[in-house]
Amino acid sequence: MMDEATALTKWCPLVRFKSAETGSGPAFNRQRVASDLDDVNCIGSKCMAWRPEMVDANDDPKDIEARWVESGRGYCGAFGGGAFGGKS
Repeated sequence: MMDEATALTKWCPLVRFKSAETGSGPAFNRQRVASDLDDVNCIGSKCMAWRPEMVDANDDPKDIEARWVESGRGYCGAFGGGAFGGKS
């Protein structure tokens, strides 16, 4: 579990793009040039696999109904929870 700003700095193994050197051929998720590494990072909530942490925003102790809102934290749901994304 991490905030989205931190997730955006992490490498994503699912990103694919064409080689800038050849312009054709198979798609990769790594380049030899360090400047290309930003192109393979997590896109956070823009990704279908992003799972936001939901918290109860109901502050009224007499009201038992939950009011779920996103906390600003989340994890990659593509590979499950637990150590890779469950509660920390």
